Parts: sequence; C-alpha cells; structure tokens
Amino acid sequence: MKSTFIRQKMIENIAGKFFLLFIFVAEARAMTFSENDNFNSGTAGSAPSGWSLNTTGGTIAVQNVPSVANKSVEIIKTATPNNAGGTKTFAAVSGIVTIEARVKTDETANYKSAPYIGSAVDVAFNAGNIQAYVGTTLTTLMPFAAGTWYNLRIRLNTVTQTYDLYVDGLELVYQGAFRSATSSITSVNFNIGTGYTGTLYYDNVLVYTDTPSTTPYLAEENFEDDPVGSAPAGWSVGLVSGSSIEVSPFPNAYNNCLEVAKTASSGSVVAAKSFGATTGKVVIQANILAKETTGYKNAFYLTDSAGNAALSIAFDSGNIKSYVGSTLTTLQPFVADSWYTVKAVVDTASQTYDLYVDGCKLLSNAAFRVSTSNVSLVQFAIGSGFTGTLCVDNMLVYAFNATKPGPIYDVAAYGAVGDGVTLNTTAIQNAINACAGTGGTVYLHDGTFLTGELKLGSNMTFYIENTATLLGSQEDADYPTISYTTPNINKSALARALLYAVGSANLKIDGGGTLDGNGDLDEWLAPANLGEYYRPVPVLLIQCTNVSVRNIYITQGAMWTLVPLECTNVTLSDIDVNSNLDENRDGMDICDSNNVVIERCNIFSDDDSICFKSGIAAGVDNVTVRYCNVGKSERANGIKFGTASYGAFTNMIFEDVYVKDCDKAGIAIEAVDGANIYNITFRRITLNDVGSPFYAIIGTRCTTPSGSPVKMGSIDGLRYEAISGGNMKYTTGSPISGTVASGVTYTIYSLLFSNVDVDYAGGLTSIPADPPEMGTEYPECDDWGNLPAYGYYVRHVNGISFIDSTTTVSPTDVRLWRKEVDVANDSTR
Repeated sequence: MKSTFIRQKMIENIAGKFFLLFIFVAEARAMTFSENDNFNSGTAGSAPSGWSLNTTGGTIAVQNVPSVANKSVEIIKTATPNNAGGTKTFAAVSGIVTIEARVKTDETANYKSAPYIGSAVDVAFNAGNIQAYVGTTLTTLMPFAAGTWYNLRIRLNTVTQTYDLYVDGLELVYQGAFRSATSSITSVNFNIGTGYTGTLYYDNVLVYTDTPSTTPYLAEENFEDDPVGSAPAGWSVGLVSGSSIEVSPFPNAYNNCLEVAKTASSGSVVAAKSFGATTGKVVIQANILAKETTGYKNAFYLTDSAGNAALSIAFDSGNIKSYVGSTLTTLQPFVADSWYTVKAVVDTASQTYDLYVDGCKLLSNAAFRVSTSNVSLVQFAIGSGFTGTLCVDNMLVYAFNATKPGPIYDVAAYGAVGDGVTLNTTAIQNAINACAGTGGTVYLHDGTFLTGELKLGSNMTFYIENTATLLGSQEDADYPTISYTTPNINKSALARALLYAVGSANLKIDGGGTLDGNGDLDEWLAPANLGEYYRPVPVLLIQCTNVSVRNIYITQGAMWTLVPLECTNVTLSDIDVNSNLDENRDGMDICDSNNVVIERCNIFSDDDSICFKSGIAAGVDNVTVRYCNVGKSERANGIKFGTASYGAFTNMIFEDVYVKDCDKAGIAIEAVDGANIYNITFRRITLNDVGSPFYAIIGTRCTTPSGSPVKMGSIDGLRYEAISGGNMKYTTGSPISGTVASGVTYTIYSLLFSNVDVDYAGGLTSIPADPPEMGTEYPECDDWGNLPAYGYYVRHVNGISFIDSTTTVSPTDVRLWRKEVDVANDSTR
C-alpha cells in the first residue's frame, strides 16, 4: 500500500509562498555535466580529487565504503568547534540545474548539510529527519534511518529562484523558494558544521544542466504537474450527467494521464486543448488507451479555429479508424487496456495528413475530413450514444521541424527516376558528391527511388520528402563492403548499408519521407545462407560528429535499422521504425557513441528495439531518451544494454517511454564483456506484455576487441522510478545478479526501485532452486528459467531500495515476491 505521507499534498503559505507537493514533474533534458564523480578511482584515506576540503574540525577522505570496488567520501567530526566538509567548485551554471548524490549518516543526531548548494539550497540530515530550507524556513520533510543510503535529486531553477527536491524518487519539495537569491550555481558542499559531530558519507555526485527539446512545443502535456481528480490546467471541458474529465493516477500513481469517462449514453463529453491557429505542417502525437473495445471514442479530433475537423481518429468497435476525406476508414484492430502511440503529420497547405500508429505508417497524404485554413484545437471525446473510458498521455503538438537549406541538389536533375524500377545509385551519388561540403540539400521528392549503397558527406542534408521513398536494392552486388578502421567488435556485423557515412561532420537526414530497406530477400531472412556481415543496414553512421536523423519513416530493414558507431553529438528524433522481419532486425543500436538524444521515436523491430553496444573502450556516454514507444520484439528486449559490452555505459536517462510486446526483458542491463555501467535512470516507464520487466546481470563472457585486455564489468547506480508493468509473458520474474568468477564476487551496487508497481506472472506450486552463477553464455532474462521468487531474484548486491512500490502476482504463486542471496544494505519502505 502507498504511504499516506508520500501521497498527501501539502500546500502552505509562508512568507514568499512555497508548495510541498508529492508528485512528479516532467523533466525532458539531455545532460551537460559540471561534476560527475563516484570516487572509485580514489585511494582510501586520500582526499577526493578536485574537492576543496575544510578539516579544521575533523577529517574528510575517500574510503572503501561500501567496498573497495565502490568507494565514497567520509566526513568524520568528533569535536564540536569548527567545520569539516568538502566543496566542489565549477564554472557558473544557470537555468535548470540538477544536483544528485547518494548520502548516508551513521547517526540520527546532529545537523549535517548534504548537500549545501551555495546560498540557494540547504538540505540537512538533522535529529532523525531530512529537512530543507524553503525560503528562510527550515522545513521537516521525512524521517531517515541511520546507516541507510538515500538518493537525493535537487532540480534548481535560477530563473524562477525555486527548486524541487526528490529523495529516493519521491518529490518532497515542489517549487520551493531559494534560501537566498542567486543568479547562478557555482558549488556543491557536504559538511558537518560548528556545534555538531558525527559521520557523513556522500557518493555519486552529479551536477548537470538541461538541454531543451530538439523542437519547441505548441503543447506538451504529460499531466505530471496537475492535481489528480481535477481537469488539467489550460484545458476546456464539456461534461454531461454521468461523465468526468480528470487527471488520473494511471498507469501508475506517480505517472498520471488524462481520463475521459462516460457512464450514460446521452450527450457528449469533451476535453479540448487549444494551441493557437497554426498553418503549414504540424505534428500531433499522443499515447491513447481505450478501456473497452466497444463504443466510439474520438482520439483525436483536430479542428481549426472555426471548429472544422481536419482530422478525426477514432477507437471504435475494436478498430482504430480515421476519416480519409468523408470516409471513415478502418486501419487496424486495437486491444482494450493497451496504450497506442498515434501520430499525425498534418499539412494545411496540401490539406492532407500522414498517420502512424506504433511506428507503422498507415496513411500517406490522406485528405482532410473537411477543408481547413489552420489547425488550432485538439479534442478527446466520447459522443452521444456511447459510454466508456478513454485515456490520453504524453500529448505533444509541434511544428514539423524539417528544413532544406540551400543550395538544393534535386536528384532528378542528376538523372534519378522515381519509378521504383530504375536503379538510381549513380545518379543519387552524383548529387551527394556535388552537395557535400556546401551546406546544401540533396532533394528526393515525388516517387520511389531504387538504389544501392550511398555514401553521404559532411556539411549537407539528405532530404526525403514525404512524397518520396528511398527503396533499397535487393542485389548483393549493389552493396560493396564499406572501408573503415576500428578494432570495434561490432564491425564484424556492420559492413554494408543503404545510407552510410564515415567520418562526416554536420550531416542531417531529414524530410518526412520513407526509407524502405526492402529487406525481405530470402537469403537475408536466413542467416545460415547470408549472415549479418552481408546484410545492409538502412542507416549506418561511422565515426561522425554532429549528425542527426529526423522525420524519417524506416521500414523493412535487412539488418539493424539505425546505427551510430563511434559518433559524437547525435540527434535521433521523430523517427518511426517498422522492421519486424525475421532474424536480428534491431531498431536502434547506439555503439560506442556519446552525447546522444533520442526523442519522439516509435521503434518496433523484430529484435532489440533500442540497444546500446560497446565494442571498444570508448563505450556509450550521456544519452537522453524521452517520449518514445518501443517493442514488438518477437525474440528480444525493449531497452537493452549489451550484449556487446566492453566499454562503459554511463550517464543515461529514459523518461516517458512505453515498452510493449517483447519476448524477453522490458529493460535489460548486461555487463558481460567488462563494461562499467553507471548512473542510469528510468523514469515514468510503462511495461506491458514483456517476458520480464527487469534484468540486470554481470557475467563472464568477456568478448574483447583485438589487442585489448580481458576485464570484468560492474553495475552501479540504477534508478527505476514511477514504473508500472503488467501482462508479463513468463513466470521467470526479474533476475538481478552479480556473479562469482575465479573465487571473486563481482557485486552490483546501488539499485533504487521507487514507485515501481508490477504485476508478475505466477502459478507455480513449488519453489525452484537457486540458479548457477552467470558464466560465459549469451545472456537472456529467461536463461535460468523459473527462479525462487516470482518478482525479484536478487544476488550479490550491495545497496538495494524498494520505496513505496508494489509487487503482485497472478495467478497465486507459492513463491515470495523477492529472494535475496548475498545482499547487503537492503532498504524497503
């Protein structure tokens, strides 16, 4: 049961007015770090590198706490005079600044600042309570236990002079006033001050600033700021008897949606959001769930400022339908109580729209229902004569953001013919060669252009208009082996491509059109005949800098669909992938790349949907994934780290992601080749129809790049917050395990499950034995079969917290919800 303390909302007026609200706030951001330190490279007993120390009243040093492999900083103060602490100073940052740390103290007595952030924020562990200054008032937030680690996250806004404070994923302060006004943040400090004694530890200190979305929103609604039980702010509502329009704690009590409900058949109930009269191309995307297959529910109904309906999409009698002109057209069936991501790209100039459902393009250049001069209002409704419940989440409205910078290199001018039959490789490549380096655009429009392998250059845009399709040839000879140098173990699979670049900079693929890999060739479907090395990747970017792929529909890939390999500064946005052919058709594979943003992408693939791989020491660092829908994997995982996992996977955040229909794990974390996996957050994630919700493993496969040493991996700092899961496919639960190899235990550190509600599959009448240690085998969440817990099997872990979470099973099961083997520092509350 949820804690009454955590669920309540407290609103108090003090001088300066502040609010303490126990809700989650949307945070869409990539990360730019000012500080990122887990102290593991430090020497026990020495000062933490780069920190200014005050030891007049005690000592401060790196220590082997909780272990030699996972260090932290220890402050000890035995005398009351003077101070003891550490300060990290960095270049001034402003705007939205987030500071995170793990903190514990060995006593409940005395006042310990952890952290003190300039003059803006002071969080204290004091007299058995976590406290914080809200304005000038020291406010008690929650009790703490001595010897227990707590995960703190403070999100500061130097513009509004307010901050949000989260402890173990629970928001305890919402828009609290700074203690003193400050225009920027320049330091973070942990200390025990004058008059106090005790011991304080801090670890995993992060300071980072937000990066805005890749496109400004006309409307962005994930309903996290709105109070449950009321209509969302800024929405117009039309109610009738027996109806309601309100923010609902669904799919999770900490992950809200808009719910439109109607129990009486007469009249219409309507929720409407205005975004202002807008012309040109506009994108609207939302997650939609109908709780019944019966009845007619408008989801969504897009009108102009005069009320004329350009677009009308309905969940009706078990089918998703849409008006094409004046004809209501059936598109595909839907399942009740399942979320679908519906996206429309409307064009008021041509009076047409493209429609996607779960990454699949169902309509192209379909006629508006009624001619409109603009679009300005989106409605969700249940009309007269019908009843039921419609849920809406993550609704986004924004201007279509594709651009064609000049000069323009029209492929038709180079002899390309869009008849779907003529091979255009030479013509299109000539256009690319002419454009490369100019800052201009290679332009494909009005036709289907058959081609073999194309090499892109630097300082250019490759633009596929929504009237065009780039169609891959099915002739092996049209895909010569790509030449590039790297010891990366992934190179053995990445040798051919439809579109590729090597060493390019400032490259964009854009336009709103289709890239069809044409990958259903028999020999590409049977690896025994022709394996990965011979199959062309639809988009392969190798050792590139400042690259983006945007506004593209990719279908029928012959291999992994979209792969940045050893790239820096990568944007992947507004991409729909429908690649469900057999045999290892991954969606996106981010290989040894850093500074990556993936947003508004709907990725449905036969194999892993979003997969992070490392085949050299570089690893993958600084990734943001938000507003995505992934799955439909008939053989693999929704979000996966590995299996290729030599270099580190660090500093990644996943927010507002829906994972559905995966045979294996919804989220798989695999350190089996030596990867150090650190600081990974999953927040507001919904998992449905997956094999297992979570899988985290250290193994000894130890595949290494040529000339590199064999090493063991580690996992530290996984945070799962506001996650819901249901309809699990298998009874294997969630395996979470370090490993023992050659007599050495390799431990997983610091796991947080906060507001994680999962209904597991059960039915077992006997308890299985503990599984063997993970060896050199290929890792999958079901390798061990049924485990001795229906929920979480946790082994070789130091530091795991289940906070305000629920774990249920259906049907009933003889096993307990969790079994722990060799687990230290367990906190469940």
